[in-house]
Amino acid sequence: MLLNNDLESIINHCKNTYNIPYIYISSNGALMNESRAVSLIESGLDSIKFSINAIDSVNYKKVHNRDDFDRVIQNFSTLLKLKKERYPHLKLLISSVLTPCNTQNPQEAFGEIFGENAYLIDKILPYKRNITQKEYIYTGGGDRRISA
Repeated sequence: MLLNNDLESIINHCKNTYNIPYIYISSNGALMNESRAVSLIESGLDSIKFSINAIDSVNYKKVHNRDDFDRVIQNFSTLLKLKKERYPHLKLLISSVLTPCNTQNPQEAFGEIFGENAYLIDKILPYKRNITQKEYIYTGGGDRRISA
């Protein structure tokens, strides 16, 4: 979604030409820097949902096949700051796939990660994941094989 350089124009067009009252995007968040976020919000974006499918960089890399965890957390923190300081109307959500080694309480985990600004998160959406193949997932005490 964020690779589209015309996204702001599309949002603006949807709002002003087609009178679409509520526009949201879902993203993995890796490309959502502050200037892009401001540009999207100013164009009329109402809500952003980040898919953050782990609560640490080790498991994030296993789920996403790349280690963007710190960047994604920083980008979402920036959105929280923007909401607090300039855009109180902005809705911010997190979706998170639960795995046996991911938290069964993502609200608590993301509350700790985002600290004092966690109250600005409108909703955290946990999704249970059905494991369909043998996998190794980091458990903190070493890798553990999870079988379907």
